[in-house]
Amino acid sequence: MRLSLTIQYLGTAYAGWQAQDNALAIQTVIERVLARLYTCDIPVVRLHGAARTDTGVHARMQVAHFDPPFSIPTEGLLRGVNDALPDDIRVIEVRPVPKTFHALASSLEKEYRYRLWIGDVRPPFLARTTAEGPRDLDLDRLSEAARLLPGRRDFALFRKTGSTVKTTVRDLREVRIETVSGGNGTLVTFVIRADGFLRGTVRLLVGTLLDAGRGRLAVEVPLALLEGDAGAGRIGTAAPASGLFLWKIDYREPGPPPPPTPPGLW
Repeated sequence: MRLSLTIQYLGTAYAGWQAQDNALAIQTVIERVLARLYTCDIPVVRLHGAARTDTGVHARMQVAHFDPPFSIPTEGLLRGVNDALPDDIRVIEVRPVPKTFHALASSLEKEYRYRLWIGDVRPPFLARTTAEGPRDLDLDRLSEAARLLPGRRDFALFRKTGSTVKTTVRDLREVRIETVSGGNGTLVTFVIRADGFLRGTVRLLVGTLLDAGRGRLAVEVPLALLEGDAGAGRIGTAAPASGLFLWKIDYREPGPPPPPTPPGLW
């Protein structure tokens, strides 16, 4: 038997998804709960996640799979896990999947969203899930720079130092800017979809686009950097983690579907 978990979390208090020795990660919190429910050691219920979100990053849809040592009805497992988890982590769905399913390897596409608040007063409800945006941001320049980016790109310049992968090339399928204005500010959302991402890519890409939107870089520079022209300009500073969400993961069947979004929540 293999089970997939669809997970949502507020990453503010955690050192990212991936379990580590010197800090508390979301993976570890869930594995501890599963180990108690199955009365076993953590290695028996080791989770394999779809994405390694960093410290402070949130998820509307993280997916992980594990092979349970024995069967517990999915409804009871879902209830038991959530009863023991802290309020900022929730398992939304437990689903039986074939042994061939793998949370990472079976994924077809990931979508991240980055959210900025631009205005005099940021609502307190957004404090942990958005970043403060620059007042001199030109949304037209920002959108123009973003529209140039989709395509098969090399993200060698847009990754955390020390990250190792077989290839740095990814299919960047969409970069879109959405805005919602009201009250005393504007919520700006970067929608970024690709077949995969390197560690740190989204926040570095957002930081570079923001520099283009502020006139610190020409609108063509982010594309030139993605095309490997390191001399075209500099990579922007990584945007703060507080604004970043792992938003959606698409799978080939029979992978888990995206979770429903309660009206008005996002």
